[in-house]
Amino acid sequence: MNDLKTEKGIQLIRTQLAELLAETVNRSLSALTLEMDKEIITELKERIAALVFNEQVNDSQAVHYLAVWEEGCKEIAHLYMSPKIMELSGYSAEELGSIGYAGIVGRDILSFYRDKDHFEEKIIPVPVAKEKRKAGFLGNRNWEGFYKLKKKDGTDIWVIDKAVITQLRNNLKKNVICVSGGLLLETTHVLNGR
Repeated sequence: MNDLKTEKGIQLIRTQLAELLAETVNRSLSALTLEMDKEIITELKERIAALVFNEQVNDSQAVHYLAVWEEGCKEIAHLYMSPKIMELSGYSAEELGSIGYAGIVGRDILSFYRDKDHFEEKIIPVPVAKEKRKAGFLGNRNWEGFYKLKKKDGTDIWVIDKAVITQLRNNLKKNVICVSGGLLLETTHVLNGR
């Protein structure tokens, strides 16, 4: 009898976790207004689920994220932002979803793009970076940026933003969807010599 209760209890917990995961994934995708192939939506759901339950992601000092945009578009939708964003910026993931992550990014990105030619750019104003993204410059590559963020309390911090950008062909609209899986890591203490 005891084993039966335990098995039913475990099954109930599994069901509740599955429902919680489905709710979290669906909430993450609810802000997305892009029309995409079912396969791309499935890929995004799997990536979000992996981030939600990945212990290394949740225990890491870095803030992991998943962002999506339509090639040729300036705006990025952050589908997942680790709860660690609260420690980093003072904003919850939900608040950043409302105000937009770009709203707290400083004016310039000190960055470099790593590709086959090892081409580097040292300082990029944010509007220029948006134009490069719109032009498809960031497709299928590793990207690394170093920039300031304005915290909720008004102070500035420096972060390194590392991402792997993947382009997915979207047959539904005959366009390309870009998916960026990355992480943010505060580096202010390094700049201040701590």
